[in-house]
Amino acid sequence: MAWTTFGFRGQYATVNDGETILAVYFLIREIRCGGKEVAGLEPWCADWEDSIIGQGPGIFDPSLDKHLTSDAAVEAFLALLERAENRLIQDFGDTVPADYLNREVPPSGFDFYDYPSARIVRAMHNLRDLVHLGLQEGREPGE
Repeated sequence: MAWTTFGFRGQYATVNDGETILAVYFLIREIRCGGKEVAGLEPWCADWEDSIIGQGPGIFDPSLDKHLTSDAAVEAFLALLERAENRLIQDFGDTVPADYLNREVPPSGFDFYDYPSARIVRAMHNLRDLVHLGLQEGREPGE
């Protein structure tokens, strides 16, 4: 698996691309089947899918500064992470099957195997932690 570095409001994290791509895929999945609570986040899906397909291993970036431009967007993203984590565990338990991942995740340059849910959850926590670090820093996007 490849590693990449991306940031939010001047804070940066180096993450496992494959796990982060899977985490973002499950965010997309939650937006698309999550109901009215996340309906306003639909525009993020196309951008994230394009990023998964177009950037791939080693250069994947979920563009947090682009999407999390207001307190409401940050709150929605953090709530989305929690919802997606809960649904992942509810739907798949300890392991997400390879046949599901290779069929459903947008083409990313990875051939997935049976994947431990805990590693995808860890990637979600990495995203959450980066957002919290960016918020503590208090910088606005683009500064």
